[in-house]
Amino acid sequence: GPTLELTGLVRNEGAATLPAVEVVATLLGADGAVLGELRGPALVGSVRSGEPVPFSLTGPTPDEAVERVEWTAVPAPAEPVSRDLEWQSYWEQPGGERAPVENYLYREVGPGPHPEVVFGSVHNLGPGQAPGVQVVRVWLDDGGRVTALASAGPTAPDGQAVDGLDEGRAADVLLVADGVPAGAEAITWVSGS
Repeated sequence: GPTLELTGLVRNEGAATLPAVEVVATLLGADGAVLGELRGPALVGSVRSGEPVPFSLTGPTPDEAVERVEWTAVPAPAEPVSRDLEWQSYWEQPGGERAPVENYLYREVGPGPHPEVVFGSVHNLGPGQAPGVQVVRVWLDDGGRVTALASAGPTAPDGQAVDGLDEGRAADVLLVADGVPAGAEAITWVSGS
């Protein structure tokens, strides 16, 4: 298709926390020629030593077929973000043929197939306000490859997006993902911006 999407995990192999990580994907043809490049930040900031974090890069597909991808990850300058946040999952519904889900944030109709749905809350453990809070979840197959990714911010009881979470406050989050294989392992991160 016209769009190429690359999703995966990048790990901080250093001893110090990195404010941000930039991922670069160099797209190569069968003859080794560079067809293009996609770059962007990891989806979680303040990456701790040894921590893997998700990324998703999207761009136009080159006219030529991409034979392989060469990866580079580099520390990127950024302000530190809040990671003093706690995720609590209330319930999960697998994707496929099942009864539809309905709550104040999301409504399905009919028997499906439906996407994977995860409902929970994020709590700011402080100190101070946590702006731009995002919950990011990936699902991994048996080989450790990312098969699906979902991210969302907190929502107020009236259904409006929450801009920032004050210290000690919590808000609900709903994640929706297509293509989650049965039995996939899930990993969840929470960070501010």
